[in-house]
Amino acid sequence: MKIFITIWAIVLLPVFSFCQQQPGQIIFNGGYITITNNANLVVQNPQPAALTVLSGGGIISEGANNNLVWSVDNNNNYIVPFLTADGSAIPLSFNIQNANGAGTFTLSTYAGSPDWNNANYLPPGVANVDKNGSNNSNHVIDRFWKIDAEGFTAKPSLSDVKFSYRDAEWNESGNAINEVSLGAQRWNDAENKWSDFAPAGTDDAANNTLTLASVNASDLYKWWTLVDLSYALPVQLVSFNATAGTAYVLLDWKTASESNTSYFTVEKTKDFRSIVSAGTVPAAGNTVSIQHYSLEDKTPFTGISYYHLKTTDKDGRNSYSPWIKVNTGTSPSWLIYPNPATDKIYITGNTASQHIQMQLINAGGVIIKQQVLNNQTTEIPVSNLASGSYIIRINDGSNISTFKIIKR
Repeated sequence: MKIFITIWAIVLLPVFSFCQQQPGQIIFNGGYITITNNANLVVQNPQPAALTVLSGGGIISEGANNNLVWSVDNNNNYIVPFLTADGSAIPLSFNIQNANGAGTFTLSTYAGSPDWNNANYLPPGVANVDKNGSNNSNHVIDRFWKIDAEGFTAKPSLSDVKFSYRDAEWNESGNAINEVSLGAQRWNDAENKWSDFAPAGTDDAANNTLTLASVNASDLYKWWTLVDLSYALPVQLVSFNATAGTAYVLLDWKTASESNTSYFTVEKTKDFRSIVSAGTVPAAGNTVSIQHYSLEDKTPFTGISYYHLKTTDKDGRNSYSPWIKVNTGTSPSWLIYPNPATDKIYITGNTASQHIQMQLINAGGVIIKQQVLNNQTTEIPVSNLASGSYIIRINDGSNISTFKIIKR
C-alpha cells in the first residue's frame, strides 16, 4: 500500500519538537524522516529551501520505492538530504535546466550492504549489471539512485549532479574498485541496457562524492549507479563499412558511445587462417556523442577479402565487430576530374545501371552530400567546401567504388 504525505511546515529537532516555519518547509536540526513500506513523502514547495538542514539530519530512504516526491522549478539547484540507514549523510544534488511544464522529481536511494553483489538487489526494471554478458557487480558501487522526472511536457536537462556515497559501498569485500576511477552511469528503460551512456564524472575520493557536469534531457532515465571506468561497458558500434577503391579499401565506422576505449585496429584476412592488421586509429576514450572514424588500407588483398574492427579498452581487453566482405576485383570505371578541384568536379562512368548513388564524404566520415548520377557526365559543385581531402563513394547497385579528391 502506498502512502502519500503532503508536507506543510515541520521542523525536526533531536528531541522531535516542532515549530511553524515557511509553508511547505522542512527544517532538519539533527532529526530525520524514515520512508518505509513503499511510501511517498510529498513536498509541494518548489523552493530549494523546502528541505533545509541546519545541523545534521535528513531523509532515510534505503529502498527502491521509498520515495521523496518533490515539486520543482526550473533553473534551481536542489539538495536532497539523504541519509544511510545508520544516519551517515549522503546528499544528492542537481541543477534543473530547460524544464518545460510543471513536474516533479521522484527520488530514492538504497544500498545492498553488506552484499557486494548488485545483481542480488537490482532496482525494479533493471535487468542486470553485466559487461559483455558477465556480472560486473564487483566493479559497481553498492548503491543505486532513483532520479525520475515526471509530469513535464518535456523532460529537463540537469547540470552539476553530485552523488554521495560511503567508503564501505565501494571497498566492500568482494568489490575490486579503484575509487578515483568511478563514473556515473544510468540504465536505459527503453532499450534495457546500460551501454548507450558512457560512465562519466569527476570523483572526489577525499569527500566521497562524484560530480557529473551535465545530463541531457534525452539521457534522463530513472536509475543510476557508479561504476569503475576501467571496467565500464564497451563501445556501442553503430556501423562498420568497407568500400573497395581502385587500389585501396576505405574503412569507416561510427560509434554512439564509448567507455574507456584506447584504440581501434582494423584487421583483414583472405582465408581466416592468417589475420593481419590494416592499421590502427586512436579512440575518443569516454563519450556519449556520435564519433566518426576512417582508415584507408593502401595494400589490400586482390579479389575477395574480409575485414573486421577490433576495439581495445584501456584495461587491455578487446572486443570485435562481425567480419564484412570486400571485392577488389573488376568494377565499373569512373573518371572524376579535375582533381584537385576548386569550384566543380565532374563524374563520368561506363555503367549501364539507371540507379547510381553518389555520396560525398568528409575526412571525419560524415556524408555531406548525396545525389543520383546519370550515365552522362554529372557536375558536382564543391566551391562551398572547406579545403582538404574528401571521399567520393559511387554505388550502382552491383558495385561500390570510392575515390579520394582534394578540394583546394
